[in-house]
Amino acid sequence: MAAKNRNPAPNPKRLPRSEADLVFVEVTALTVGRRRVGQRWRYLDETGARITDPAEIERLNRIALPPAYTEARFCPDPQGHLQAVGIDARGRRQYRYHPAFREARDTRKFANCAAFGAALPKLRQRLDKDLQAPPRSRAAVLAAVVRILDCEYLRIGNPAYARENKSFGLTTLRNRHAKLTRGGLALDYRGKSGIMRRVRLTDQRVIRVVRRCQDLPGQQLFQYQGDDGQVHAISSADVNVYLRTITGSDFTAKDFRTWHGSVIAFAALNRGVRLKEMLQEVSQALANTPAVARKAYIHPALVEAARSGRFTPQRLPRAGRLSRAERGFLEWLATEPAKFLAG
Repeated sequence: MAAKNRNPAPNPKRLPRSEADLVFVEVTALTVGRRRVGQRWRYLDETGARITDPAEIERLNRIALPPAYTEARFCPDPQGHLQAVGIDARGRRQYRYHPAFREARDTRKFANCAAFGAALPKLRQRLDKDLQAPPRSRAAVLAAVVRILDCEYLRIGNPAYARENKSFGLTTLRNRHAKLTRGGLALDYRGKSGIMRRVRLTDQRVIRVVRRCQDLPGQQLFQYQGDDGQVHAISSADVNVYLRTITGSDFTAKDFRTWHGSVIAFAALNRGVRLKEMLQEVSQALANTPAVARKAYIHPALVEAARSGRFTPQRLPRAGRLSRAERGFLEWLATEPAKFLAG
């Protein structure tokens, strides 16, 4: 009988202490395969021998890699941070991580909320300055992109999704997606999961930049004219470098959706809204489902506060370059989360 395979990854390294029981593994260390036999899966170790240990079979089944995925590979170590990979119908590699790794990753994401909120005034001040630069300059175009991220909570965009799914984010928009409207400019496009988005821009400085971008050759909307006279497209990597340069911290475009999702949730709770309505408000603003909003974009302490009914309305202070809700949430983060997440 073949023993279950628990070969460690080549040169494994320990993960941070919050994930101390996990081992970092490379994709090459995922050596368990599967084969459909009737209504069940048969799992094979790296030698091709059948795995017969019931507990190991149950563990592999619980990973729940979709049946349609091809080239499925599983980690032989239950403590591997990466548990499985497979190729979906569009030819993209999909990953399944250990629940403890996902939880720790989400914890770090929300732990950044306070630092991100504290950095926003400085960032917004810089955006005001850069939006005064020549509208086709790199600084002005980056500032316009970040201003839209900050005001409209859009996804940053992935070239592969634009190419394969015809779904777009901010940096992958085409010229055809921007249209003048009375008093503003609208972005009309197909977003993630096929959701149609219509975003109306009213900041005249941003509109000026977008209109000048449309005058440049090429289909991509957000481009700039470099010192070399050449036209260059703005990428998500450019945006992230811009954010790091201004803030001095490792923030990314994705932090805007986490921040604003949590701020919207905080403001809803502060008005006495219940959990279901709070989730609906956030999902509507971010163009996703309440389940996704709860899992990925709302600080878990806010979810627990809403669920338990123990949220205490806050007096929202005045706040310079932060909205009242943002300032209130930032102050709430300083003292309240531990009350709801302890243990």
